[in-house]
Amino acid sequence: MTDFTREAARLLRATEDALYHRRPMTGLFDQVSQSPMRKRVGGADEDLEGVSNFPMQASWFSNAKGCRGGHVCDSAASITELERQLRIVMREVSDLRCELAAERETRSSALTALGRRWKEEVLLEVRASEYQSRRVIDNLVVSLEQQRQEDGTARSLLQQRVEDLLRDSKVRDRTHFDAQEQLREQVDAMRERLESAVSECALLRVECVQHQERENSAMLSGSTRN
Repeated sequence: MTDFTREAARLLRATEDALYHRRPMTGLFDQVSQSPMRKRVGGADEDLEGVSNFPMQASWFSNAKGCRGGHVCDSAASITELERQLRIVMREVSDLRCELAAERETRSSALTALGRRWKEEVLLEVRASEYQSRRVIDNLVVSLEQQRQEDGTARSLLQQRVEDLLRDSKVRDRTHFDAQEQLREQVDAMRERLESAVSECALLRVECVQHQERENSAMLSGSTRN
């Protein structure tokens, strides 16, 4: 509770005590008489006896000089004084309401300004965080794009190397096949020549045998004649 609220509560309690003719608490009228709101109403510096804001207080001051029995001597004067004090009290209550409304408006404006400031700070933080996040995402996208390009280049080089190896392998296979075919042809030719040579050797052997037999026959027939 603020000082203004406590002072307003004391003033309202004192007003209620005065209207219902209850004896105020000890020291309450001294506090009210010294309060800023008490000084702002009805001249502020007048004597408590003359322009007191509380009728019972005025009557107590009057009784202190004249009627000490605790009752107002003159009823008409007391009623007039009560009416005057009631108007003063109502004016003070109205002023108090205005001050309370002004304080409420001030607090509302302060809270609104604080909320607006907090919102702006939060928006700034959110925008800064969003900017940082977007920057990180952009860097990540650039890095991924660069990595993708490097991977594409490496894949192209690897594919080209594989194609070259396949081409060389095909060339080697064709060369090896041609060499095998040529070697097979040479082997076949050598086999044919070998078979032909074997046949010729067999014929020569037969001829040699026949020649040897003829020579043997000739030698036998010559020896027989002798």
